[in-house]
Amino acid sequence: MNKKRLAFLFSSMAMAVALSSCDIYSILGIRTADVSGAAITVVGDEANDDPVATYTPSESGMYTPEAAKFLPYNFRNLNITQSADIVPSSGNVKLLVLPIEFSDYSFSSSFLGDLNIALNGRDSDKTTGYWESLASFYKKSSFGKLNLSFEIAPVFKTSLTAQQAYQKGENAVPVVDLAVKNYKETNETKHLDADENGFIDGVIAVYSCPNYTESNQIASFDKDTFFWAYCYWNAKAKSSLLSPNFNVFFWMSYDFIYNRFRQIDAHTMIHEFGHMMGLDDYYPDEKSASAFYPTGLLDMMDGNILDHNVYSKSVLGWTVPKVVDGTKTVTLAPSQETGDCLLIPSGQWNGTAWSEYLLVELYTPTGLNQLDSTTAYDNRPLGFNIPGIKIFHVDSRVVSGSTNDGRNITYAYHNGTTLSPAHTSTFYRYYRVGASNCRKDGSIAPTGYSLVHLLESSGKVSFYGNNYARNSSLFHQGDVFSMSKFSACFPRKTTFNCGAEFPYTIKVDSISNSSATLTITKA
Repeated sequence: MNKKRLAFLFSSMAMAVALSSCDIYSILGIRTADVSGAAITVVGDEANDDPVATYTPSESGMYTPEAAKFLPYNFRNLNITQSADIVPSSGNVKLLVLPIEFSDYSFSSSFLGDLNIALNGRDSDKTTGYWESLASFYKKSSFGKLNLSFEIAPVFKTSLTAQQAYQKGENAVPVVDLAVKNYKETNETKHLDADENGFIDGVIAVYSCPNYTESNQIASFDKDTFFWAYCYWNAKAKSSLLSPNFNVFFWMSYDFIYNRFRQIDAHTMIHEFGHMMGLDDYYPDEKSASAFYPTGLLDMMDGNILDHNVYSKSVLGWTVPKVVDGTKTVTLAPSQETGDCLLIPSGQWNGTAWSEYLLVELYTPTGLNQLDSTTAYDNRPLGFNIPGIKIFHVDSRVVSGSTNDGRNITYAYHNGTTLSPAHTSTFYRYYRVGASNCRKDGSIAPTGYSLVHLLESSGKVSFYGNNYARNSSLFHQGDVFSMSKFSACFPRKTTFNCGAEFPYTIKVDSISNSSATLTITKA
C-alpha cells in the first residue's frame, strides 16, 4: 500500500471515532469497529505469551528501581508511534488557551477573570475560593515536577453560530483550527513548543455556549455530544519548528469552570488535562445499570474527584514504587504527600511500569483529597474520608499493533523495554496499552481485563451501576489479601491475566493518617 495512502487511512480512522467521553484510546487505538470488515488477530497464547521476567530479584526482599529502568518509555513515546502528540508531564509547560465566542452566545464580562483564576489561582491564598486551580493542582500532584503556565489569547469572536460550529464536526478540530490561525496572525507560537517537536505543547479551547446538558436549545441539534468536554487530536497537523501548529487539545464549555453554586471550579479541567498527558478514562464508557467501575468512581480519572492514584503518578514519571519481591514488613507514608507506594510483581514482571502487578498505597483524606472527601462534588459521592490502604491490580502490559493493509491488524504483547515502530510503504507498527477500564467493547485485551482495578477489602467485585467505592472498600488494620481469598477479583481466578501465579499475602498491621505498616509474605 502507498505510504501516503496508509497514513491517510490511519488518520481517517482516528478522526472518525465520535467521543461521548474523553477516552484517549478511542482516538489513538485502531479497532475492529473503526473500519468495516477489519480483522484483529492476537498472536500467541494470551495467558502465557510474556517471556520470563527480565528483572533481577532483590536479596533483601525490597528495593527501589532506577527511574529510567522503571519507566524506559512513557505515554509520549507510545503515542508518538501513532503520530499523536501529548503534553509533557514534567518541566515548565506553557499552554495556549483560546476563548472562542460564537455569534449567538457571548461570554459574560467576568468570564476572562474567572477563567484566569481556574487556570492560575491558588488554594493557599484562597484565590480560587473553592479548590485548586489547574496549575496549583498539578504542582502538588506531581510533587513539583510539573509547572504549568498559560497564555490566554484574546477572545476569538467567530462569525459562526453554535449550530454552524457543530455542523463542521470532526470533534471541534475545524473550529479550533480557525481560532489558532486567528491567534497566529498576530502572535508567534514557537515559545509554546518547549519540547521543540514542531507542535504547540497543548491547547485549551473554551467555547461560549452551554454544554448540551445545560441547554435545551443546544441539545435540540447536538446529537453527537459535540458541546461537551473532551480531549482530541488534530491528526492532520504538520510539524513546524518555525511556526508550531496545534495537535493535542481539549474542548470545553465555559460552564465547566463553575460548580452548581457558581463557584469557580477546575475539576473538569484537571481531568481533561490528565488525558492531554496520556491518561485513559478509568470509568466505563458503557452507560447501562450494570456497568463496571474498576476504580469505584473515586479517582480523578474516574469521577473527576480526589487526587490521581499512584499508578497514574508512576506512569507520568512523578513517583517510582518500592518493589517488594520477598517477605518484608514495610511502613508507608501517605501517597498524596510523597508518592510512597509498593509494587508487588507477578512472576512475569518485566521490571517496568508496563507490566502486570499489584500496586499498594496509603490513602488519607488530606491534601488534594481533603475537599472531595468532605464536600461532595457535583453529582458525585463523597471521597474516602478515613485513611485506608488501596490495593490496585494493574495490567499495564503494552501491545504492538501491525498491519500491511490497514484492515487486517495483528497484535502481540510487548514485554521489551524499547519500542521499535516501523512505518514503511507496506507496513505499519505502533504501540499502546492493551487493557482498558473504559471502552471494553473495543479493547485489545479480553473485556474482563481492566487497566487499573481497585480491589475491595471484602474480596468481592461490587462496583457495578451506582454501587461505588466507599470507606469499607479500603483495607484497614487486620485485613489480609491473598489470591485464594480474592480469586473473584481476577479473571483467571488463580493467576494473573498473564498466567503467572502470585505467591504473596499482604496484611495490614497498623494504619493512621500519618503512616501504615504492612507485612508482605512470599510463600
